[in-house]
Amino acid sequence: MHFVLSNSYFIYDDKIYKQIHGCAMGSPFIPVVANLCMEAIEEVAINTFEIQPKVWKRYVDDSFCIIKRNAVNSFHTTLDSIDPHISFSIEEESDQQIAFLDTLVSRKDNTITIGVYRKATHTDRYLDFSSHHDKRHKISTAETLLHRAIKLPSTSQGKNAEINHVTGALRVNNYPSYIISNILKRKFSKPPALAIPTPEELVCMFFKWAAPQENPQKLCRPSLYQWCQATTNKNSSKARHSSGK
Repeated sequence: MHFVLSNSYFIYDDKIYKQIHGCAMGSPFIPVVANLCMEAIEEVAINTFEIQPKVWKRYVDDSFCIIKRNAVNSFHTTLDSIDPHISFSIEEESDQQIAFLDTLVSRKDNTITIGVYRKATHTDRYLDFSSHHDKRHKISTAETLLHRAIKLPSTSQGKNAEINHVTGALRVNNYPSYIISNILKRKFSKPPALAIPTPEELVCMFFKWAAPQENPQKLCRPSLYQWCQATTNKNSSKARHSSGK
């Protein structure tokens, strides 16, 4: 780990430079390190700030926070003060709505609903079905859009509206109705997929792979170690149950 983080080189203007801070882009190891770094910063900020956020969700370096309005600026200052090399930008809700990744979070009557977010410049122009591309790419485009329409909205009304919107957009892009219908049938009849490992599970997997002889309690913070132990025991129990069948 130390070798990877301390030996990043790049070439600029025919000269070789060594990167002395930060991580090299493109390394499969770096997302794990970046996630651990962000986790450490947010843990310090949340635990030391006098007003706890009601909700804090993060995906890589994008965070969603619900906190009292009079504490927004001071909490932002706390986040920026932890590491001088990392600064956070902030965006507040507008008209009781705010975008987070591909979602639009709306607040009305003390209720939060989630829908699909599209930029103002969005045109609903996708890979045309009549274009000279591999058919699998076209099917994948339709599957991705319909999967998002089914999974992201938090209400049945929102799901139906988004499915209708995507279906109309696909038809404008010359996707046959039977293609759309077949995808929807598969989506609604598909059995639950196997759970994708969470970032914490991936971190545990890495530690066990990188130093199998080391005590994992020495390699990570106590809270993460306890979580790893619970996850390992749960997965082992599932494995024994499966083998028993």
